[in-house]
This record gives sequence, C-alpha cells and structure tokens, in this order.
Amino acid sequence: MNVFAIDTQALFALLSGKISTAINRKLYRNFRKMNIDITPEQWTVLYYLWSKDGVTQQELCNTTFKDKPSMTRLIDNLEKQGLVTRSSDAKDRRINIIRLTDKVFYNIKNSLAD
Repeated sequence: MNVFAIDTQALFALLSGKISTAINRKLYRNFRKMNIDITPEQWTVLYYLWSKDGVTQQELCNTTFKDKPSMTRLIDNLEKQGLVTRSSDAKDRRINIIRLTDKVFYNIKNSLAD
C-alpha cells in the first residue's frame, strides 16, 4: 500500500466544494458592501436572465443545476423583490416564463453610478 497515493476524485470533490464556497462568500460580501440585497444563488438566475431574458423555469433549473422546488423558491423571492416576473406561456399554461423587470436595470444603473 502506497501511503502517498492520492484519491484524485476525493481531492477534486473537496477542492471544488471549497472553491465554490469561497466564491459564494466573496460574492455575498461584495453584494452587502454595495447594498445589493440578493444571494449568490439569486445572482446566478439574474445573470442568466440578463444574457437570455424570457426563459422557462425549467431552462433556469437546467442551466443553474437547481431542482424544481429550489428554483421555485428562488423565483418566488426574486418576484417579492420585484426583480423578475413569472407568467404562463401563451401556448401551454403549465410552462412558466421568467423575465427581468425594469427594476433590475434601474438598480444596476444606480449601482454602477455610485
């Protein structure tokens, strides 16, 4: 048995978890410093919508690797903050379309001006 053998899969899992946590903490601190009241998870949704607005809730789940209940909770909170809207698809009411609101653009513009 080699005492110096490294389990690369375990090492990768550990490092990716640590890196993810560090990034989320840094984002959270920066948001608070700029008085932006969102979480890193909400930011990932807003960022995706910024690049491709008007997508299905399922597409957001797929691109952010979140399950449906987590995404529903994220969107509920973003709706309460007035940052996104959720509406039924015209062809299939079971499908929700998520869009950014004007408040997002206003907040970004004001944050960049400060």
